[in-house]
Amino acid sequence: LGLGALLSLNLNLFVMKKCIVILIVVILSPSAFTQNRDSYFKTVPKDLSDAPAWAKLMYTADPDIREVEYMHYLYYRDHSFEKTIHTQNYKHWMMMVTDYLDEDGRIRENEGNQGIRESGKARKRIKTDQEGWVQIGPLETFNFPEQGGHGVSWQANVYCFDQSLSQPQVCYAGIEGGALYKSTDKGLNWMMVSQDVPVSTINDVKIAPSDHRIVYFTSSKIIYKSIDAGTTWDALYHMGERGLQLLIHPANPDLVFCAAQNGLFRSVDGGDNWDKLFSRTCWDVEFKPGDPSVVYLLQTNPSGNRCLFFKSTDGGETFTTRDAGWYTPTDPANANDIGGLLGVSPADPERVYAALIGESKADDNGWIGLYRSTDGGENWVNPNLPDGGPYNVVNHPNPATINPNGTGFHQGFFNFALAVSHHDANLVWMGTLSLNKSTDGGANWIRIGAYNAQQNIGWIHPDIQDLHVQGSDVWVCCDGGINYSSDQLRSHESRNKGLAGSNYWGFGQGWNEDVRVGGRYHNGNSGYHENYGDGNTLRLGGAESPTGYIHPQFNRKAFFSDISTQILPTSLNGNQTSLPKISKYPNEAYTESHSSEMEFDPRYSDHMYLGNGGTLYKSENGGGFFKALHSFGSSARVLEIEVGRSNPNYMYVVSQPGGGYWDASFLYRSEDGGKSFTRTTNIPSSSRWRTEITINPENELELWAMSITGSNGRKVYRTLDGGVSWENMTTSALNNQRAQDIQFQAGTDGIVYLATTSGMFYFDPAEDEWIDFSAGLPAQTRALEMKPFYAKNKIRMATGGHAMWEADLVEPSRPIAQPMTQTDTLYTVLDTVSFDSYS
Repeated sequence: LGLGALLSLNLNLFVMKKCIVILIVVILSPSAFTQNRDSYFKTVPKDLSDAPAWAKLMYTADPDIREVEYMHYLYYRDHSFEKTIHTQNYKHWMMMVTDYLDEDGRIRENEGNQGIRESGKARKRIKTDQEGWVQIGPLETFNFPEQGGHGVSWQANVYCFDQSLSQPQVCYAGIEGGALYKSTDKGLNWMMVSQDVPVSTINDVKIAPSDHRIVYFTSSKIIYKSIDAGTTWDALYHMGERGLQLLIHPANPDLVFCAAQNGLFRSVDGGDNWDKLFSRTCWDVEFKPGDPSVVYLLQTNPSGNRCLFFKSTDGGETFTTRDAGWYTPTDPANANDIGGLLGVSPADPERVYAALIGESKADDNGWIGLYRSTDGGENWVNPNLPDGGPYNVVNHPNPATINPNGTGFHQGFFNFALAVSHHDANLVWMGTLSLNKSTDGGANWIRIGAYNAQQNIGWIHPDIQDLHVQGSDVWVCCDGGINYSSDQLRSHESRNKGLAGSNYWGFGQGWNEDVRVGGRYHNGNSGYHENYGDGNTLRLGGAESPTGYIHPQFNRKAFFSDISTQILPTSLNGNQTSLPKISKYPNEAYTESHSSEMEFDPRYSDHMYLGNGGTLYKSENGGGFFKALHSFGSSARVLEIEVGRSNPNYMYVVSQPGGGYWDASFLYRSEDGGKSFTRTTNIPSSSRWRTEITINPENELELWAMSITGSNGRKVYRTLDGGVSWENMTTSALNNQRAQDIQFQAGTDGIVYLATTSGMFYFDPAEDEWIDFSAGLPAQTRALEMKPFYAKNKIRMATGGHAMWEADLVEPSRPIAQPMTQTDTLYTVLDTVSFDSYS
């Protein structure tokens, strides 16, 4: 029944209430709880007719992430990988939504203003004799001597940047992984200032021009503010969608605008109250240089499939369109507006630029054009017609796509930045996948950095996120970090020291030598050796593979699936040494707990185990040849392997059988070194979609298991009989925690560490309770994997967006002696045997 018909019926109040409740449930379920899909993607292609089935499902309103992941896995099991906007979106989407998944694999982000004014100044409890976690890098990244031997921006994805007008040495940078950093020496050194704020990606940050102590930033669809130069923060307002650009009045820090995906917001009282001036997506907002009564705005117009320019002459009270000469799509039915940015300069206050991305007609590919006004936005011209394509490299390049001829993919508003020189209003820089420059006000473009650069200014990381100009200072922010120039980008240098925002997808660590490696989102493989200096890291190459494994005996030998085997030099001045690839690599994935890792026999360092597809493999010659030990099924996937130290014949494998994205993972036990396996009793969690395990090195029958998506009260379990029976070790201390990894501390009576998306816990057997162990960690940690480093009494953790961290082990471990050699076999009496300590 419709509501009107229902109310007109002569029903008693009891029946009427029941009917109304039923009607409301139908209206709200399930689509009312889904999120705006555009919030999670780089850009959503308009035409999906040629997209793979997994990509089409990913773009739907309320997808099951498990189904998308499984379909993606099946597709690339049978197809060669090709980098497209869909693959780029997939990696970004998985990172963005992981924290919001429910047990059914659906995205359920919490909305509303709950707790919004809590500044988060109080952090978690911890043992009084434990000093807390310390960020260990990468704190600064260097290339090899043969590449220059200098710092490079291959470290952290920086989304936004601002420099104080009143105190130019003060700068802020927001990173993709969910942290705001501050520098007080013009970017030479950085420190995190959002430690206690549970934020995800920082979308924009602005310092009040008249007072450097007042700073605003947007994250998680919330606007935050500090009035004490970043020491503390208050959450001011939940916009409901992602904020894109902030703007603060040059003389009045209480007047603030925020252009957002769902409109233009304004506060006139320092953020205490907000008005919504528009409801459509507003891409950018700017003041006229020298006259803040004039405000420029770019806003989408869905009915016309284009972006419109608005102007206010009363400080933002009212706006009207200015469209004389303004862009009109050639083919409105096939046009697409995916973003716009404004550029102004004090060198010519009347000059306004508007860069427009999208499509003006069918067959365009991401670039429309740069429109220019010389009279404050009253009249417009595109100095490089036509709008959109056809593109050509010489006279009409496409600065948005990976190739200047307009072919290949682009990443829309996600990689998009515009800035104008403060000394020459004809000098314009635009960042997309590449860094582009025009010296004649947009009439001609040339690529000067990143992909397919025509005048390469050197070591500009692809994917430009933000550009900032203040006087002679020019800042380029990209997927790798920050570059600074004082000569109009004729030269530049990286300024990333302390900007620890690496997003790890793989993590390997040495045993006796302090060596750390890992594959990262955006920034390839990193390598650290104890001789490099605290936090100093080498860029080893590669792109975005979830890889990185360390040989347990020869710790400078690292295995990577994308760049082959590397021997790390003992100093930053050492040259790069590459060895051939090993013959097989583990299952690797961008999603949590979906990679099998590489395990080693604790006695013989060249005896390696890995899962590839649904089969467990073993090599006895350091990876030269792998033999199949056991198949868990043709459609299965091996997810994790644990080898017993006390008895290496005992081995445990987590495998997902395949055949359906909803499949729970199963745990298998071998007592003969992997030749045969018995399925254990299932852990009684509410969800076994992803299961992590850890073994007691002194007891091959004691195993701990955790469920990533387990509900409250059903997250962590222990077996003392090899999986025959399970004991629930979950307590209320873990309520609402999303577990990420679990690790037994060897040589203790049952200390177990549990990493979560928001911190760390350890199980104290004396108290029979989980103790919060998060002091020093960011409020939203996003742990990937942890490993103990017994040589220095540390527990280490790699994270998705906050680089690597370490803390002292809760208590020292008892010694467990273990010699190690490369192999178990001597072939001649002249063979040399290399011994090492694996104790």
